[in-house]
Amino acid sequence: MGERSRACRPEQTAFVYRKALGCIQYDLTWNNGEKTPSRLLQIRMLYESMRPYVSGGAYVNYCDTELPNWREAYWDANLPRLRAIKSRFDPDNVFRHAQSI
Repeated sequence: MGERSRACRPEQTAFVYRKALGCIQYDLTWNNGEKTPSRLLQIRMLYESMRPYVSGGAYVNYCDTELPNWREAYWDANLPRLRAIKSRFDPDNVFRHAQSI
């Protein structure tokens, strides 16, 4: 049995990007609060410069509150199924955060 036959299909888990070549995580740190505006500008400029070269999909564990269309970016075609699961097992939305299903 080949390696390919054992791989998960995108619809088998919440993570839809099973065929992605790689993943980029942007990270920038600083200790001086006065530098916050310039550091945020730097990371936003880096992010924008990469946009033409990436799919637009995102890994949910790298939460990004500035991500447009984050539901589709995180879950894509799996979103309807995940919403149904969330509704069934957490109807009162106990498990939630700013970018949860």
